[in-house]
Amino acid sequence: MLVVEVANGRSLVWGAEAVQALRERLGVGGRTVGALPRGPRQNSRLGLPLLLMPEEARLLAEIGAVTLVSAPRPDPRHHSLALTAFKHQQEESFQEQSVLAAEARETRRQELLEKITEGQAAKKQKLEQASGAGSSQEAGSSQAVKEDETSPSSSQAGPSNGVAPLPRSALLVQLATARPRPVKARPLDWRVQSKDWPHAGRPAHELRYSIYRDLWERGFFLSAAGKFGG
Repeated sequence: MLVVEVANGRSLVWGAEAVQALRERLGVGGRTVGALPRGPRQNSRLGLPLLLMPEEARLLAEIGAVTLVSAPRPDPRHHSLALTAFKHQQEESFQEQSVLAAEARETRRQELLEKITEGQAAKKQKLEQASGAGSSQEAGSSQAVKEDETSPSSSQAGPSNGVAPLPRSALLVQLATARPRPVKARPLDWRVQSKDWPHAGRPAHELRYSIYRDLWERGFFLSAAGKFGG
């Protein structure tokens, strides 16, 4: 069964597969309200979580499609511990990515070095064929050319240990597409008014819900709509 997390009257769906199931199988759209942490909020590129209208969340709970849960409030005293754990995890990820980036650059350098060596060998062969083996002067110039050509390869093979480190701005950040259900989450009864579900018993909510359910049962796909213009 799908889980909808409710907090302060807002019903949120965090799983990408759950959102797909709600829209494709149950005809409940909701609206995405999440934004990327490193980018400005753009209404055309919003993502998880999915915010359900109170009428949508109640309908899904009534038909038994989802379970409404009320997640426990985070303890402010544990914020520093969570922040420390996050920074530690980010530092470990940066170190791992730095090693992988250095290995990838070294592999690429070796590939380019092989191509350069092959090109130098082909060029040397052409020069030997053009110059001929009879003239000592030409042999001396060929030897000088060979020394000049072999020097770049040796200079290129040296700086493998001096690879520039991976900048922190290039750190890849993994964004989760699902959120695990909190261990201490408790089921929420939508029939009883509470801090997380203040809609119970309100005439306006009952009227909106009766209209929404009637239209949903007729097969209409309803959304929270939006505002056009400035």
